[in-house]
Amino acid sequence: MGDLLVKKRIYIAFVIIFTGACVFLFNSFYSEAKKTAIKMLNEEQMIHAKQAAQGIEDFFATWTRNLNSLSKMDSIIDNDAFGKRYMNIFYEANKEQIESITRLDERGVIIYNLPSKGFVGADISDQKHVCEMLRYHKPVISDVFKAVEGYDSIALHVPIFRGSEFKGSIGILINFKSIAKRYLDVIKLGQTGYAWVVSRDGIQLYSPIPGFTGKSVFENVKNFPSIIAMVNDMLKGHEGAATYTFDRIGDRNVGQIRKYAVYMPVQIGNTFWSIVVASSEEEVLSGLTSFRNKLAFVIGTIFILGMVFSTLGAKAWVIVKEEEKRRQIEKQLCESEERLRDVIFSTADWVWEVDKKGVYTYSSSKGLDLFENVIGKTLFDFIPPDDAKRVAAIFSELAADKAPIKDLEHWNITKNGERICLLTNGVPILDDKGNLKGYRGVDKNITKSKEDESESIQLRHELAHLSRVMTMNELSTSLAHEINQPLGAILNNASAARLLTSRGENNQDDISEILVDIIQDTKRAGDVIRKIRGIVKRSETLFEPLPMNVLIEDVVSLFHNNISMHNVSLFLELQPDLAQVRGDRIHLQQVLMNIITNALEAMKGCPSRTLTIRSSMTAPDMVTVSVTDSGTGIVAREEDSVFEPFFTTKPDGLGIGLRICRSIIEEHDGRIWAENNPVGGATFSFSLKAWRGESA
Repeated sequence: MGDLLVKKRIYIAFVIIFTGACVFLFNSFYSEAKKTAIKMLNEEQMIHAKQAAQGIEDFFATWTRNLNSLSKMDSIIDNDAFGKRYMNIFYEANKEQIESITRLDERGVIIYNLPSKGFVGADISDQKHVCEMLRYHKPVISDVFKAVEGYDSIALHVPIFRGSEFKGSIGILINFKSIAKRYLDVIKLGQTGYAWVVSRDGIQLYSPIPGFTGKSVFENVKNFPSIIAMVNDMLKGHEGAATYTFDRIGDRNVGQIRKYAVYMPVQIGNTFWSIVVASSEEEVLSGLTSFRNKLAFVIGTIFILGMVFSTLGAKAWVIVKEEEKRRQIEKQLCESEERLRDVIFSTADWVWEVDKKGVYTYSSSKGLDLFENVIGKTLFDFIPPDDAKRVAAIFSELAADKAPIKDLEHWNITKNGERICLLTNGVPILDDKGNLKGYRGVDKNITKSKEDESESIQLRHELAHLSRVMTMNELSTSLAHEINQPLGAILNNASAARLLTSRGENNQDDISEILVDIIQDTKRAGDVIRKIRGIVKRSETLFEPLPMNVLIEDVVSLFHNNISMHNVSLFLELQPDLAQVRGDRIHLQQVLMNIITNALEAMKGCPSRTLTIRSSMTAPDMVTVSVTDSGTGIVAREEDSVFEPFFTTKPDGLGIGLRICRSIIEEHDGRIWAENNPVGGATFSFSLKAWRGESA
C-alpha cells in the first residue's frame, strides 16, 4: 500500500512538471512571436516615417532653391517694376501650392506682398522667424502659426544680398494643411496607425486628434509620463522606438491603450521637426491570434500524448513486473545505452570522428569554430601539455581494448586562447573483421558546470563544521541529481515509444522493452524520494537566545572568499543595540546563506555588484534583517511566488531554497518577504520577535 501511494505521488509530480513544461513552451514561443511582430511593425513604421521625412525635406529644399534663384535677380533686389512683375508671375504659377509671396526690406518691413497688397508697410520684424533671419541673414522656416485668413501656415524666407550688403528677404506662405495631406494624412497602418509631428520647441504641428495642433505637446500629454519621456528624446533630434500608454484623449476616457511607436527628425533649413508613427498593441496582437490558436493546439496535442504514454507506461509496469529476467535487464541496459548515445549525438556541442591513432577525419562546424585546422590534428593537440599525456594514455588503453570512451573530462585551449572543459563520449568504429578503424564521438562543453562545481566545493569546505546545514544542502543536490535522471529517462523512453507508434511499427517486443525501462526508472525515483523523506524526518529545531548581529557576521565570514571571487562590494549596516531573538542557530544560518547565495546568483553578469545586509528594530518589538542586491530583480507580481516549492528562474534550479527559508521563518513565528528595488535588484527580508529574557 505504501509503494502504491509513493508511485501515485511520483505520477502526480510528473503530471505537474510536464504541465508546467508545456505552459512554459507555449509562453516562450508566443512571447518570441510577439517580439518578432513588434519588430516587423517598427520596421514598417520607420519606412513610413522616413518616406514622410524625406518628402517634407525635399519639399522645403525645392522651395528654398526657387527663392534663392529669385533673390539673385537685380530687379528683385531693387524691388522695381520688373521685380514685382517677376514675383507676380512666380505667384500665379505656384498659387496652387503657396498662399502668398512677400518682399521684406532690411528692417523687416513689408515692401511688396501678393495677393493682398494691404500689408505693404507693415513691420513684422518681431515675428520669431523674421527676427532670426534678420539676425543671422540665413534662410529660415517658421513654426506652424495661424494666418489671418484662419488656416495653419508655415513661412519660408530667404535673405537677399547686393554683393555683401544685406537687402532684406523674399518669402512665401505655405498652407500647412497641404503638406499634412500630402505627407502625413496618407500614413495609415492597419486600423489604428497614424502619424503626428512636433517642432523643435515642442509645439504639436500636426495631430489627427482635434484640438492638439498648435499647442505645446507637453500640455497635451502632461498626464502620461511614458509619452513625455519619448518627446524629450525627440526634441534632442534623436531617432528611435518607444512604447507608451494613455487612457484619455482630452476629457474623454478611452480605456488603457498601449502604442508602439518610432520617431525620427525631419531636417528643414534652420530647424528640425520630429515625426512619430504609432500603432496600437491591439493591432499587433490581432495578427497573432491564428498563430496563438495553432500553437495552443500543438502544445495541447503534445500534452495529451505525453499523458497517454505516461499512463500506459504505468499500467505496463504492473503487467511485466513478474516477467523480469537478468538477461532481459542486461539487454535492455545495452539498448538504453544505444538510445542515450543517439541522444548525446543529437544534442552534443561537437560531433567528430578520428582514426585509430586519434587523428581527426571529420568535425562538425562547432569544432571548426572552436579550434584551428581541426582535420589532421589529434585529440591531444588542443589539450594543455600537463594533461595531454594523461588523455593520450587513456585513449591508447581504450583503443587497445576497442572499448568506448565514457565521460572523459579534459581541458582545451581554443584558437582564441580561451580555456574550456570538454566531456568526451565516443564509440569504436570497427571494420567487417572486427578491427578498430577509429572512433565516432561527441564533445560537450561543461566549462560552466565545472566552474560552478569548483565554487560549490570551496563553499562546502568552508561550511564543513555546519553538519546539519550540510545535510540540507546535500538534500538539494541529491534531489536535483537523482530525480532528474529517472524522470529524464522516462521522458526519453516515452518519446521513443511514441516514435514507434507514429511510424506505424507494431513491434510489441520493442515497446515492451521500453516500458520495462520506464518501470526501472520510476522505481529508482521512488527509492530516492523515500530516502529524502527519511532525512527530513530526522531534522529538529533547537531554540536558544541568539544575537542576530553575531549570527550575520559568522555567515558573512563563511562567504568571504565567494564574495571576493565574484567582485562583489559588501556593506554591513547592523544596528549596534539590536535585541536578541530566540531560535535555532543552524536553521537561521541556513536562511541567511540561502538568501545570500540567491543574491550572488542574481548578480552574475551584472557590471556593478553590490550586496548590503542590514539589521534593525522595527515596531512592534521586531528584529528585521534585510539582504539587498543589485542583480536582475524579480519579475513583477512574482514577489510571493519565489517562496513557493519548485519555483525557479534558473534552467538548472530546483526551487526549494527559498521554500526552506519560509518554512524555517514560519516555524519561528516570523515573517519573510521579497520586493523589487526602485533602482534595480531585489531585497529579501525576514522579521522575528525580539527576546528580552523569560520575563519578556
